[in-house]
Amino acid sequence: MNDELKDRARSLRLYGLLSNWDEFAQEPWLPRLIEIEEIERHRRSLERRISGAHIGPFKPMSDFDWSWPKKISRKLIEELFTFRFIGEGANAIFIGTNGVGKTMIVKNIAHQALLKGHTVRFTTTSEMLNDLAAQEGAIGLNRRLCRGPWYIPTLEGIRAKVIPHPWDHGNSPPGPGLFPSPLP
Repeated sequence: MNDELKDRARSLRLYGLLSNWDEFAQEPWLPRLIEIEEIERHRRSLERRISGAHIGPFKPMSDFDWSWPKKISRKLIEELFTFRFIGEGANAIFIGTNGVGKTMIVKNIAHQALLKGHTVRFTTTSEMLNDLAAQEGAIGLNRRLCRGPWYIPTLEGIRAKVIPHPWDHGNSPPGPGLFPSPLP
């Protein structure tokens, strides 16, 4: 128990407590103090990640109409919520016409990723392009490309992009629907 408590204090970087461990190790309040610190740090970390994610408001997946669009793989979408693609180093691209639920799904995936402790950054395609255009010179552009905060969402280096279908602004037939696929 004492070694576990000391390991928890070390992971919290409570160096003042660790340097005086022999003095405080047997105090009855020490386990509760470490527990409070862990809870507070977890809460603050989640708040910080939610604020930095820029997800904004979104409808829950329970409101998603699986009958529209016609071509959607519910199984593939639900697979993304397992986050196995992160461990596999895979990416997901959502392609479809306006209004089929691409952004809603990605925001839900991003929100769940935040709750599981991942760092997420949501942005729109126009924000991404404006950000890239604002970079001065090749070095700044390359630095931004390597950092990649515009990927939707960035889950510890894993990218899921929402890409509007090319026919969104024309009168051509509707696109292929909504589906995940790997990035090159």
